[in-house]
Amino acid sequence: MLAQKVAYCQSDMLYDRLKIEKILGIDSFNSKERIKWIEARDDLVARKVHGLPIPDKLEPFMSIIEKHATTLLYKSLCGLEKDDRQIATVLSCGRAIDLFLQHLSPDSKDSHYKLYLYSCHDSSLCAILGAFDIFDYKWPPFAADLRIELYEDKKSHKFVKVSYLNKDVKSRGCDEIYAPYEKFVKGLSCMATDKETHDKLCNSSEICRRFSPSKNMVKTV
Repeated sequence: MLAQKVAYCQSDMLYDRLKIEKILGIDSFNSKERIKWIEARDDLVARKVHGLPIPDKLEPFMSIIEKHATTLLYKSLCGLEKDDRQIATVLSCGRAIDLFLQHLSPDSKDSHYKLYLYSCHDSSLCAILGAFDIFDYKWPPFAADLRIELYEDKKSHKFVKVSYLNKDVKSRGCDEIYAPYEKFVKGLSCMATDKETHDKLCNSSEICRRFSPSKNMVKTV
């Protein structure tokens, strides 16, 4: 929530928001009504998918709305600044990353399973892509897929390959497509957390201090 408030005041978002609001006849200075990027993007995408008309005044701004909505979503889930990125991402999807690593481990109690299927919202996928350090600053499309594949060679060396939207990518901490298993786990482990640690993080005073708005941080516009 704080990330959204701060991002709304960034110069490029503010300029575009006021411009669109003026075209739509919205006076956000004297009322509580204002354009909300994510909600506007969801509405326009839903209209397009279902063959419903898109307001003529908004059609020229669809790419701008998409851009700001995506940036806002990413910063809300993965942190406003680089210094906050790890802890914010861990809070957003650290439990999921921990689950991935557990199921990928050869020592897993369920290691006899050959395939795991996970399903999540596009917002959750955005956070997960941020954790893998492969977010492309594009809103995940409908039915987007992220694949984590474990391979083993004849010498029992294990490798992990990650693919997003059918394209092989290099995961966090890895500089090759077929990354050694240990290297892949090391790169991603900093983004994983178990339930107990996650609960402590959520209730820690440090989190409250870091992510609570100061008097000078947020300006209402």
